[in-house]
Amino acid sequence: SLQLSFVHDHHDDRVKTWLTPDARMHGSLQTVHGGYVSLLLDETMGKCLSTKGIKAPTASLTVNFRKPMLVHRPYRLEAWIEESRGRKNFLRGEVRDPDDGSLIAEAHALFITLRTPPTA
Repeated sequence: SLQLSFVHDHHDDRVKTWLTPDARMHGSLQTVHGGYVSLLLDETMGKCLSTKGIKAPTASLTVNFRKPMLVHRPYRLEAWIEESRGRKNFLRGEVRDPDDGSLIAEAHALFITLRTPPTA
């Protein structure tokens, strides 16, 4: 677990968390490693589903990096369900600078709801 606390905002039906990356997430040039950014977005989107009781692993994840995410600076992450069709759940996630609201990274993901095993 990433030891993050999440808030489910019932007003806009989004899951949100705040994070200040430390040196453990350091990539190069004082920026957060892209793998960590992807992991944080995936975790936030997954938490969005779990607040609704949906058990669904990630099937695909696409991350677009818009600006460098810097270590030792606070950021806001949020995720929401764009659409659910059958077992397919399409989600979006964002990392934003809380000071000016600028977009740092955004993600699109597909999560597939697990099938309920048949009862005997």
